[in-house]
Amino acid sequence: MTKEQFDKYINNIIEKSTLNITKEHLEKGIFNFGNTFRIEKLIEKIINKEEITICSFGGSITRGASHHLAPKEEYGLSCNFEPKRYHDVVCDFLEEIFGCKITRVNAGIGATDSVLATHRIDEDVLKYNPDLVINEWCCNDSKEIPFKQGTYESVVRKLIDNGCAFILYSFGEKDGTSSQILHEPISRHYDAPHLSYRDAFISLNEYQYLSNDRVHPNTTGHTLAGLLIIYYIGKVILENTHSEKDFEKNITPFCEDSTSYDGARVIRFKDIYDEKIEGMKITSMGSFEIDKEVSTFAYREYYGFSADYKEKYEPLVIEVDSMKTLFFQIFRSNQSKDTSFYAEINGEKVEKPTFTCQHGNDNRQIEFSYHWATERAVKFDKVQKATIKIYPTNKNKEKCVKLFALLIS
Repeated sequence: MTKEQFDKYINNIIEKSTLNITKEHLEKGIFNFGNTFRIEKLIEKIINKEEITICSFGGSITRGASHHLAPKEEYGLSCNFEPKRYHDVVCDFLEEIFGCKITRVNAGIGATDSVLATHRIDEDVLKYNPDLVINEWCCNDSKEIPFKQGTYESVVRKLIDNGCAFILYSFGEKDGTSSQILHEPISRHYDAPHLSYRDAFISLNEYQYLSNDRVHPNTTGHTLAGLLIIYYIGKVILENTHSEKDFEKNITPFCEDSTSYDGARVIRFKDIYDEKIEGMKITSMGSFEIDKEVSTFAYREYYGFSADYKEKYEPLVIEVDSMKTLFFQIFRSNQSKDTSFYAEINGEKVEKPTFTCQHGNDNRQIEFSYHWATERAVKFDKVQKATIKIYPTNKNKEKCVKLFALLIS
């Protein structure tokens, strides 16, 4: 790829956007150029037309929410792009320009924050042996929950340990709100490539053309989000950027808390019930019963555990041989305004609202809104045995809230 070819490609997208975008905006979007050692190895494979796997890992933006929507007609801006998710824009560019073959893995699940991400990265991302991971969920972490800096760092450390190339990617809301401020120290600490859609485009004061709501990019927004990644990769190629050494795998963590999530995983209650999980056992179902029909939740099939109030209000009891941290994953219907459970761990009631959940769009015309806990139920100083008791309350008589999984490490 020559500089002329690259500039033509970039300028063509900029012109088709009909917005006041320049290459200076793209430069602003490179928050941290970072260690390019692994990106360079990836580029060698691409140039040699080797087959590679690119995994996009994130929340609803990565999944593709609103990517098919043109800008609102009221703004008078036509859309000159095909509907594509931002990571598909990148893959199409690489295949078109270099003739390489790419296996694409979309590991986006709506409302994913770094808590859920660090528990599902092994199953949803790393098992595919990716050559490149694009890592996004900056709209779902909250700077109001400090421990999420540790869960974010744990994901970065797992990517480094895996050996794949990766790019951290920060989006933002219409007003500029973003958890990027929480993540910036982590990318600096590891000198990781970190791009910012927020820094590049939200300052344009034309965000209404890029999103039809306050968060999710539309077709134009997704195209420009992909363009920023293309621009970064092009700079690595054309400017002959070179990093002598790979990332250090044993670097001291920025957050001491981040190593608590080594081995983190998502464990379905039904799998514990069926005795498929070594070291975990349900010793009492209490007032709970298993749903007779499977529910599709976050693109997976689950059997929910609902409470039966005919006679008693007894806890579901789970014995765990070893654990250090614990979150709960629940499913809440649109009708429910309460989380309707509380928990005891080793005899102590969890004081924080263990089942307080991120809010979804409850006005959607769907049977359920999906939610999962953002409050950590417990963090022990060391790995130890635990007895988990989950109690229903009388607020859940309509069975609007279901237990689906433990997020545990």
